[in-house]
Amino acid sequence: MPSALKKKTPGVSRYDQQITAIALSACLVSQDATYNVRDFIQGGSKMALLAVRDCEKELDRIERQIDDELPKAITEVSEDEARQLLACFRFTIDLERIGDLTWSVAAPPRTAHCPPAARRCPRSHRDDECHRENANPGPYWLSEPRP
Repeated sequence: MPSALKKKTPGVSRYDQQITAIALSACLVSQDATYNVRDFIQGGSKMALLAVRDCEKELDRIERQIDDELPKAITEVSEDEARQLLACFRFTIDLERIGDLTWSVAAPPRTAHCPPAARRCPRSHRDDECHRENANPGPYWLSEPRP
């Protein structure tokens, strides 16, 4: 009889425990991201901004890890455990979205350092001094101060 059709034994599998623990760690990372975005908004701390970015990257990694482990795990557990694993996966996807949103709240737009008139001009007309000086590949608030 194929393994997918076998009756699963009751109890908690190691996959269920492992994926649930990973989902719980995603909760902690998401909580850390929200606290850090609050600190950044209230005080402008560069360290808080960097922590928000790191939390968002960690949530992405956690989502990929569960996505990689779930297919094998779901074939080796009971129906109830499979439902719990799918719930953990859906929950982790939502937490990853929260991480994306916290980063988008903390990260100001790339053109925030340019004068308002330059922001309104179409890209083809943005040949003023501001854009030539400030054309760097990364966000200005994470780069070194300019002389």
